[in-house]
Amino acid sequence: MRILLVGAGAVGQAYGRHLQLGGARVSFLVREQYAEACRAGLTLYPLNRAKAIRWQPVPFTGFGVLIRADEVATDTWDQVWLCVSSPALQGPWLHELLLAIGNATLVFLQPGLRDRDIILEHWPAERLVQGLITLLSYQAPLPGEPVPQPGVAYFFPPLSATPFAGPRDRTQAVVDALRAGGCRAKVNPHVRKHAAIGSAVLIPHVRALETAGWSLQALRKSPLLTLAARASHEAMTIAARYNGFPPPAARHAVHPWLTQFVLGVAPHVLPFDLETYLRYHFTKVGEQTSAAMAVYMELGTALGLPYTHLERLLRG
Repeated sequence: MRILLVGAGAVGQAYGRHLQLGGARVSFLVREQYAEACRAGLTLYPLNRAKAIRWQPVPFTGFGVLIRADEVATDTWDQVWLCVSSPALQGPWLHELLLAIGNATLVFLQPGLRDRDIILEHWPAERLVQGLITLLSYQAPLPGEPVPQPGVAYFFPPLSATPFAGPRDRTQAVVDALRAGGCRAKVNPHVRKHAAIGSAVLIPHVRALETAGWSLQALRKSPLLTLAARASHEAMTIAARYNGFPPPAARHAVHPWLTQFVLGVAPHVLPFDLETYLRYHFTKVGEQTSAAMAVYMELGTALGLPYTHLERLLRG
């Protein structure tokens, strides 16, 4: 099986390694300025390993590196994974790439409300598989981590399995490719709904944390937590209406006390500092967070739904 991953960031490297472990012939499509470093080989730290070996580097080599769509067109691909941010889908490069990948299954992992629609402007639904990222990954080291050399650290939360939805045979092939490489994955026809609601909860809380100076302690003691919960309720209602399903009853469980509980438990489960990770990761993808907030308000206007708390949160 030949698999092309578009983007060799923290997400692409982690999934790429497991696809390669499962026997796939993996290649990355990257910007020219990153090609040389990528060809030199990558270093990964799978944090689900035993504590004694957690920070031992794992070399990741033996993959192809491409930089242009015409190079992509010279080969035949079974799957092409989009491992880039939501805003990146807006560029003209996407249409050029899709013209070059033939009959491949296109796998997209972007969480934005409009991302699927953007892709469907250029690609048929019968060859499209949607996935929901369940891993936490970042460029290591974070401050204080005992990393012998820089690389990508990644962690799959307990009992998590990456879900995928789409045409049956193509979706099963994606799941099988990951499972063969030791990565938990499953077919779940409700991925679109889970992605929409999950993002509607996460994005406002990330924005609130940013406004609190990326301090979890400050957030837990701040009225921003209540504002984030109310903004999440608005975002979930907008996301549900846009996708054509009723607002989930579970939205009422998004409450400051639950967030406080999660923030209290998470540091005891994760093998890295949560506050530092959130600051690093969401500062890096800040454009995506702001764009998502703006989309909720734009759709709220179009659908006649309120977004007062989202607007307050976006304005800080």
